[in-house]
Amino acid sequence: AYNCLIHFYKRERFNTRLIMSKRAYVAKCNLVWQEVWMMMKDDYKDMVGDWAVRADEARAKCNWCQVYFKYNNLGGSSFKKHSVSQTHKRNADGRKGRTDNQMTIAASATAAEDLDEEAGGEVVDSAWEEEIYMGGSGRGGGWNKRRIVRHPEQKPSKTMPLNDKVLYAEIRCIIKGVESDYSFLSMENWPSVMSSCDPGSEVFSRMNLNRKKVSEVVRFGLYPSMKQTLVRRVKEGGETGGFFTTGLDSSTIKHLGIQKHCDINIRYWNEAGGQVEDGYLDTHVVGHEPAVRQVNDLNKTFTEMGIPLTKMVGLSRDNPRVMEAVSKLFRSELADKGNPGVVDLICYLHPCHTAFEKCCESLTKVSELEEEEGVIKIDISTLLSSIHGFFNSPARREDLTDIGEELYDKLVGFEENLNKFFKRHVSTRWLEMGPCLESLLDRWTSTVHYFTAFLPNSKDSSDKKALKTDRYKKIFSALKASEEQKTKARVKFLLFVCKIVEPFLVMFQSSKPNIHNLYSEARDTFEQLAKIIMKQGSYQAMKDNQTHTDIDFSGKDDDDDVLKPTSECSYLISVMKTELKKMNSNDQEDILIDTKFALQTMVTYLQDHFPLNNAFLKALGFLHPNCRLSWSGENMSPNLTEAAEFAAEKLNRFTEQEMLNLKMQLAVYQSLEEVPAFNEKTDRLDHWWVKIWELMSRARGGVAPAETMKLVKMCCVLAHSQAWVERGFNISKMFAVDRESLCLLSIKGLKATYCEIKRQGGAEKLVISTSMMNLVKMAGREARMAEEKERKEHEKRAAVEAQEIEEARKRKTQEEWGSRRKELEDELRGVQKYVDKKKLFVEEQHHKVSKSSDPHKVKDYIVAIRLASEDMNRQLTKERELQELLRSHMGKRHKKE
Repeated sequence: AYNCLIHFYKRERFNTRLIMSKRAYVAKCNLVWQEVWMMMKDDYKDMVGDWAVRADEARAKCNWCQVYFKYNNLGGSSFKKHSVSQTHKRNADGRKGRTDNQMTIAASATAAEDLDEEAGGEVVDSAWEEEIYMGGSGRGGGWNKRRIVRHPEQKPSKTMPLNDKVLYAEIRCIIKGVESDYSFLSMENWPSVMSSCDPGSEVFSRMNLNRKKVSEVVRFGLYPSMKQTLVRRVKEGGETGGFFTTGLDSSTIKHLGIQKHCDINIRYWNEAGGQVEDGYLDTHVVGHEPAVRQVNDLNKTFTEMGIPLTKMVGLSRDNPRVMEAVSKLFRSELADKGNPGVVDLICYLHPCHTAFEKCCESLTKVSELEEEEGVIKIDISTLLSSIHGFFNSPARREDLTDIGEELYDKLVGFEENLNKFFKRHVSTRWLEMGPCLESLLDRWTSTVHYFTAFLPNSKDSSDKKALKTDRYKKIFSALKASEEQKTKARVKFLLFVCKIVEPFLVMFQSSKPNIHNLYSEARDTFEQLAKIIMKQGSYQAMKDNQTHTDIDFSGKDDDDDVLKPTSECSYLISVMKTELKKMNSNDQEDILIDTKFALQTMVTYLQDHFPLNNAFLKALGFLHPNCRLSWSGENMSPNLTEAAEFAAEKLNRFTEQEMLNLKMQLAVYQSLEEVPAFNEKTDRLDHWWVKIWELMSRARGGVAPAETMKLVKMCCVLAHSQAWVERGFNISKMFAVDRESLCLLSIKGLKATYCEIKRQGGAEKLVISTSMMNLVKMAGREARMAEEKERKEHEKRAAVEAQEIEEARKRKTQEEWGSRRKELEDELRGVQKYVDKKKLFVEEQHHKVSKSSDPHKVKDYIVAIRLASEDMNRQLTKERELQELLRSHMGKRHKKE
């Protein structure tokens, strides 16, 4: 009995402990996420928060290994357990620079440079500073920086594993394919071709490129790498840098049919390169482009990229109304998010081009009197397009050349370059009109002879057909004897105007910083055009008093106080001197009036759209090297210090102490005795200022001019036009030609890679870093995850659509049943009323039978009763049928529901 009691006691104790352990295990398996885990360090002294993030209620994700693991079982121990795996150790060593040919973390920039020199590398533009928040605001707290120094490239070496060599070669081939715009399919046979050139190469024999693999590498390997590199370059400026300008524009492209691509670009200061650079950020596909949608796309892009919007100092845009609304709405949102201010940067190339177009149109504008007289004037732009389009066949070009050779033998002084042909005129291209006009003037005599003498007398059937075309009629009406000199005079006048505006258009399509020249060049261009038609006294008063926007250029009378009489416009007369001599007095007067009116139209448009009174752009002239001494504030010249202070106040990113420091630093800048020479055509403003900062640091005892650097960097990144954004559309169209089925992500990847290739100087020079190789290794897995995500989203959308269809069917059924039920109920009520009415009639007839003594009437009453009863029975049958129908429909509806 005693042994039985002992056995019973042990068994119960074991069961109790088993139950308690199960309860503890269940409790342990339901551990919740703890933020304190992110502050722990793993076995390699890495902060867990550097690589781990919460994925869901039970799992965490390692960003370095791209894997998921459960944390609700072991809690904080699960992170240490994952960190000791070989995969994580290899990735962590690569991230933290604990192996050769990897990036190295240094405590400061000096230590980083020393470390890098010892390792045999150099500090390149792929270095960046990473901020780590230590807490607090005193000493040792706040944001501390560590600089991550990367070696220039992971070049193949003897110690590199064979798989990495193969991967390196594949990446280099794909990059070259992107640069040369090869399709993904065309790269499939590259490894076999290279292997045939060197059969003994292990790298070539193991390479494998196919369409799917190349697509995955571009979308999920190269594109993320390019984005990460760009974001690091933007962020590396610290407190005195990191400022940028955002460019936004849209264009219609033949991609997946026809789509409108809205590109977002960024203009920033590259700290390592010491210069301003442009970068491609993102593309959004839109149909309609309302302001709210574009602002949402901007916010989405910067959120995904992790670029702080507080560092944004400018928004570059063109001039449509919708872009004005985008600028206003986005800047308002940025102010709510803590951005001190964003400069609205309008592109002034568009107004200049539009003004020239208006000049062309008004030059050949037909007045009401001329319209009554039947006068026809052909627009010069139309004439250029028609002449180029007419010679679209080799036979006509050969005829024109033969005519030139005949005229060379007949005419004295005939000097035409017969090898030079007409240029194609495109009205939307800013710099095309001038060369097209020059090519027409170079072949003027032979062209006039061809259209006015050769074609009308030709016996060739094709030439006779050409005489009947509208294109020939337009050309002939402009080149016939009575109009030839007028047309030539208009062509020369437009070429003269092109020469005036061409420097402005050329200068502000460049990529180097030119914001400091925008105000002065716009004003000079306007003054050159205005001087042609303004009286000397009015012109000089306008320049001296800076009243460019107050002048009225609409005067039509010769006694106007501002404009010259037509006969005194010496510039116009000198341009068309030869042609005017061959005209009669009336034609001379008409041409001079037309050209003067065309200039008035152009100047008036520029007066309304050029920044002639923009004080901020005027103040930015302090950046120009030539203004260092000339802007002294004496003899009516601007004051450089005041201009710089005004620009700093407008940017709204300087404290009072910083403004005082800036003033003192500018005094040092103006007192420098020897400064580098500056050539506007060959030198860059940003490079010149980097040299100036070195000189200022020496003059100040080794202390860097932080406030001056901050101001100059912010000003230099301000965009001077929209050309830097619009150039990206040519890249998009290049990749979309004959490849319209590419997905949007492929277009983004190709475009980002291409821009980075051009930035680094070619496919052979592009740096292939360790992080890029790691991203390419994971490209296949990322592609599969994206496909799975897309499949699930598609299934989710299909389920939602099916549910909506089912709900719509139910609503339709319910509506149909409701209307049918109402019809049946109305019909039933009608039958019931009819039956009740017949019952009353039968009762009345019975009552009459009982009261009547006339047998004939009684007989009639009985017949009426019988007929009414039969009719009432039929209606009662119908009433039962309707009631049964109502009950059956109700049963079916409940059964379906």
